[in-house]
Amino acid sequence: PQHTVTHDSINETTTASFEANGASGALRGSFTVSTRSPAVAVTKASCRRDYSTPAMQVEVETQCITTSDATTFRHLVQVQVTVNGKCHFEKSWSVSVPREFD
Repeated sequence: PQHTVTHDSINETTTASFEANGASGALRGSFTVSTRSPAVAVTKASCRRDYSTPAMQVEVETQCITTSDATTFRHLVQVQVTVNGKCHFEKSWSVSVPREFD
């Protein structure tokens, strides 16, 4: 696996990321936070898995993104399944919730 930490001096953000590739798929992820406003953050993750049988080739791809700012958290999940190169299933879900401070 590869791991990196990057500081963007212009946008004043820091990003930690990773990537791992294997024979049956790939994983990627990152987390970015603003130095100026730590409530502003983004985390992204994606995964691809491949499954093979003599009769078919199946690929499952997922992506999750969670973002935040001073007032709101947002989360998005997407999944797509292809069988023999054709879309078999696709769906996305999202939610947004306000930050609540006690």
